[in-house]
Amino acid sequence: MIRIRCSALPRVTQCAPSLVAPAVQIETPSEVGAMGSAVHEWLSHRITGRDVIQDAIVSRWGVDADEFGMLTRVALARWLAVADHFPDPMTEYHFKPINSGGVELTGTADVVSINGDEARILDHKTGWGNGDHEMQMRGYAVLALSLGVERVTACVLRVRLGEIETFTWTKDELAAWWSEMVDRLYCEREIYRPSLDACRYCPRMHECPARTSMVRSVVQSIDPLISEVESYSSISPVTLARVWKQAGLLEDMAAAAKDMVRTQVAAAGGSLPVNDLQELALTESKRREIDVASGSQVLDTLIGDGWRDGLKLSNKSIETAVAAVAPARGKAKLLREVWAELEKADAVRVTTQERLELRRRKLEVIEATNKEVTV
Repeated sequence: MIRIRCSALPRVTQCAPSLVAPAVQIETPSEVGAMGSAVHEWLSHRITGRDVIQDAIVSRWGVDADEFGMLTRVALARWLAVADHFPDPMTEYHFKPINSGGVELTGTADVVSINGDEARILDHKTGWGNGDHEMQMRGYAVLALSLGVERVTACVLRVRLGEIETFTWTKDELAAWWSEMVDRLYCEREIYRPSLDACRYCPRMHECPARTSMVRSVVQSIDPLISEVESYSSISPVTLARVWKQAGLLEDMAAAAKDMVRTQVAAAGGSLPVNDLQELALTESKRREIDVASGSQVLDTLIGDGWRDGLKLSNKSIETAVAAVAPARGKAKLLREVWAELEKADAVRVTTQERLELRRRKLEVIEATNKEVTV
């Protein structure tokens, strides 16, 4: 029996062996994940009109109260902008699992609404990422067929970005897709397809034989003599130094290849369609750099000299120093105060960074709602 959650479908459709449970389960704490869970719980209550105790949610998930408050206000405004499309919404809806050909599919959707012969599904994404969630939404849509509908409309709402992506499938389209997916999962159980997207969140990443084989293959291509040794620990220092230098050359070559792609995208005006769903796009982000001479007095006054412990002054080192001295649930507030005072002292320089990304196309931007938003 293969058991799979809808949330794992984006990864599994790229690399089916990632379904196999790792021999050693490694779980690392995630502040982003905790914040997402906290906001989802809060939204679930607010959407359905249930009482919600904000302090209790903050305490349960261990998140920063100020950031949580800001994000819930934004999330509620985004929801109110689309709420009319989801009559009588049901939140945290646990679909009845389905079993097809030995593959069991399960899932819990943030919002489910029935409108005539159509099921409408909404999934909130509270992070900054712009990932591809179509497969996850297809999974929810397949499960929604058990509600007796003829078609399903599924929406991904990116809370921070104010974007919404919408998919619509008929009952027949979903049935055909899931049948094909079941066959594919069985046929490709031994076929590894490592990629940046598939490997990033794979629970088997630390023990994946394909990943290990690829690393060994690259190392051996740099120095064929390595294939004759039984383990990496027996490689001589001279050989290790040679591999290190050659690896640097490969990095330079990869950087040159990326620059070539970036140049072509820039020549196309900053956006180059790949297909109907994706595009290569140049995006800009702002980065704040601190002038130590101008900002040291501000930092010493507000957070002490803990920021001096790091070898390099960076946004991350400032956040770490703030976290060490901030009162409970006051990290975000103190961090905002630090940056405000640094800007007053003319100790902050803002630089613009441009990066190339492969992203989904044609995302609809949610218009601001005129409805009153209260938290």
